[in-house]
Amino acid sequence: MRDAVIVSACRTAIGSFNGQFADVTAIDLGVAAVTEAIKRAGIPVDQIDEVSWATYSRLAAVKTRPVR
Repeated sequence: MRDAVIVSACRTAIGSFNGQFADVTAIDLGVAAVTEAIKRAGIPVDQIDEVSWATYSRLAAVKTRPVR
């Protein structure tokens, strides 16, 4: 088994319910956060084996379930 390494983290912007991010899916917000985390880490994308994220909003979790 290889060791797990956390090289970077990034969170999405915060907004109010049905506010400026109402039409943005949890997946799209997650992609933006992961893209920025990779940029901050400064490592080649081909060195990444796995990416994990979770949603906070119950509505987003019901809609997309990205962590299940």
